[in-house]
Amino acid sequence: MNDVMMRILLAPILLVVIAAAASDIDLETNPLEIKTDSTISGNWTVVFPDIDLETIPLEIKTDSTIGSGDLVYARFHTSERDDVGDVSISFSSTPRYCISYCRSWTNFPVSPPSDVEKVWRITLNRNSGIRLLIHCNNVEVLNILMSDKTCSDYSWSTYWSKNVGKVWFYSSDTASDYYRAVQSGNWTVVFPDIDLETNPLEIKTDSTIGSGDSVYVWFYTSERDDVGDVSISFSSTPQYNIYNCIYSETDFPVSPPSDVEKVWRITLNRNSGIRLLIHCNNVEVLNILMSDKTCSDYSWSTYWSKNVGKVWFYSSDTASDYYRAVQSDCSGLPTEWRSILETTTQFPVDSGTVVEVICSDPETFNNAGSSQVTCTSGTLFSYEIEPRCTAAVIKTSVREREREQKKHIINNEGEYKKYTLVDSGKKSGKN
Repeated sequence: MNDVMMRILLAPILLVVIAAAASDIDLETNPLEIKTDSTISGNWTVVFPDIDLETIPLEIKTDSTIGSGDLVYARFHTSERDDVGDVSISFSSTPRYCISYCRSWTNFPVSPPSDVEKVWRITLNRNSGIRLLIHCNNVEVLNILMSDKTCSDYSWSTYWSKNVGKVWFYSSDTASDYYRAVQSGNWTVVFPDIDLETNPLEIKTDSTIGSGDSVYVWFYTSERDDVGDVSISFSSTPQYNIYNCIYSETDFPVSPPSDVEKVWRITLNRNSGIRLLIHCNNVEVLNILMSDKTCSDYSWSTYWSKNVGKVWFYSSDTASDYYRAVQSDCSGLPTEWRSILETTTQFPVDSGTVVEVICSDPETFNNAGSSQVTCTSGTLFSYEIEPRCTAAVIKTSVREREREQKKHIINNEGEYKKYTLVDSGKKSGKN
């Protein structure tokens, strides 16, 4: 199976994150609820938190209106990522639910409250059989004891008898705004907004080189249009892949640091073309300017020219532990500037700091661009004209040229004759 086909098959199981790609949860004791809105903070968020759905039900906040067609689409797995099943809620003209491996789309036996803002609680109860309950604003709208009579899919017991340990939200979930494990009390944004240009994404990992683990993150616009993904493989030689640009796994041009605990920073820079940068523990390991030469997929500009607004982690991501949108300090000048430019500024500095840059060899080269640039984050800077060094032009006066260009030459008789350059540009000779 080729890589493109594999991604097509994986696309339906894109699992929402940035505010948690997957959450361990126990529906029996801590039902699940969901809500709406997005903010970015500099705090780390667990990508795949542990939770027991039987002891900690899941709650989800929504503000979708009835008839909008929006969907809640949550999938449950074991702690080992084995499939359990999913629960879906449709905001059709008559609200409906669906339980995979048990029941297709069905009207709720009790109509949900008419409030626009709703909190849905999903709970598993195994005191007597396998019972799934859904409450909406504290009203019980579903209470189903799974059996061969209530489930049209006879494989229900194969899946729903497993212990729920994690929960993901599909990328096709258009209704869920926030979620929480009921005991925690803290709501987490399901689909937070993010801008990779001004708020780079950082991901914490503790996977070892050679483990085969992977970081697998997909980027979308705010409207959920596809941009592309970035994957990092912890193979014997760490590799990266940029979907919609580079399909094959490729060695990093700079080896990542050997530390087990790593912080990966992914940044987009559009100051000059579309440049994607990856830092690992503040070491720049990738700096690629996308083009028809660097991208094997010639559709790269169709996708990566879009503004990134959201990010998801795949369920197959086995390396990512935490993530955050970076509102960061500036770490230094870009790699492409360091060979020709220098500054007296001591990094790191706060975002918004104005940095003065000069050519490393000012006697030979002049800065033909902006001498002052403003740090945005990491190694990203804004400027009027990109700094660049060109050969210096040496200006001298006419008298200086007269002194410097006096020469003695030999005439036809073997005598020396002195020629002096005068203001008119003509030559006068004296024996």
